[in-house]
Amino acid sequence: MAEMVGNWAIMMGLRKPLTDKERETLVQFIDRQFYNLTINDVTLAFELGAAGKLEVNAELYENFSLPYVGKILEAYQKFLAQAKLHVPAAERLPVEKQLPPVDQKLADAEEEKYYYDSLVKYIKEHGKFPLLWDWVAAYFYMEDNGMVDEPAGKIWEIKVKARDEFIATIKKHAENREAALRAYSVPNSLKAYRMKYYIHYKLAHLLNPKL
Repeated sequence: MAEMVGNWAIMMGLRKPLTDKERETLVQFIDRQFYNLTINDVTLAFELGAAGKLEVNAELYENFSLPYVGKILEAYQKFLAQAKLHVPAAERLPVEKQLPPVDQKLADAEEEKYYYDSLVKYIKEHGKFPLLWDWVAAYFYMEDNGMVDEPAGKIWEIKVKARDEFIATIKKHAENREAALRAYSVPNSLKAYRMKYYIHYKLAHLLNPKL
């Protein structure tokens, strides 16, 4: 999603276009360090940063670097955590009452279909998986349409492999063991990684892209 990276940079005020190498490096960085965030999350993070609604200095100084992107996304994750903590008890409805309106459900379904169809198209055109994608939306589409159909034993095997790869990735890229353990303790991160892992497994068999 190199084009998206360029859009985010422009959103924050960068006047000099990023090189292809810079975009690729930023995509890899986001994919490795913030894989629990969707493309929509990252876009919203920069929008909030530009609007001054995150607790971070979003001044660009013409340097859309890894540390800059990292601090914006880290601030966004803290923003999300705080938002969840401050939801009034009266607004914490039972799960069965949290369903969105029908129109929104249709919109969500259309978005999930869009990300799945676009992913398949990308793989067919480029012969490989993209580095950054809304894996969660694509997975939900596959699940809702009966494509997650492996036997329970195989699903468990995939989950275990995804977990092991997730831990190895965290340990490889985290600054220290404590940070790695903290990152691993976030359930949504592991869940999102498992979704991405499953999509790679499934579509690799269907479309034969380069892994």
